[in-house]
Amino acid sequence: MSEPLGIARELYLRREAFIARLSPATRARVFPALFPSRINPAPKPALAQRRLVLWEPRKRMSIVEKAYAARSNAALIVNTCARHWDVPVNMLYDVARLQIYVLPRRAAMALMRDLLGLSLSTIGFILGHRDHTTVLSGLARHEETYEARRDYAARYDAAEAELKGNGATLDTAPADGDADGSNELPSRASSAILKRVA
Repeated sequence: MSEPLGIARELYLRREAFIARLSPATRARVFPALFPSRINPAPKPALAQRRLVLWEPRKRMSIVEKAYAARSNAALIVNTCARHWDVPVNMLYDVARLQIYVLPRRAAMALMRDLLGLSLSTIGFILGHRDHTTVLSGLARHEETYEARRDYAARYDAAEAELKGNGATLDTAPADGDADGSNELPSRASSAILKRVA
């Protein structure tokens, strides 16, 4: 037997011995392609039928980790806003500044803050790598538009009611700073702070 084949066979035998020592659950988790589950996974429901699943962040998660953890909830919120304003979903992530795209984008920012408790940086990262100051400005203008325009308020309330009716529990996750959530943004009732900052 040639030397490379002997080394490859030895490595193969070591690998098989290692796999044999693992428990079946660990084996299926570590090597899913080699040991597929006998139970067929349930098919994923359509995006409009999915429920909001709130996540519990660890201390000091990075913005990318938070955005990754909240990606399904954020996609559900963005799709709901796009459907209520009748615009393409990809335009909410785009840089377009037309009012028909800006209004649902601001509504999505406010819903992510209110329903998911995400920080400004995480919301900006999810919505096309925007800066946190852009999100802060968008939230301040959302408050102004909500008070001034009845059609905007009606669409926002309909989207919020649909998302809350979709199974969301409104326990908010802590923001970027403290684990107790002490530096979260104020709600719509105390929007005077946002107006002063903007």
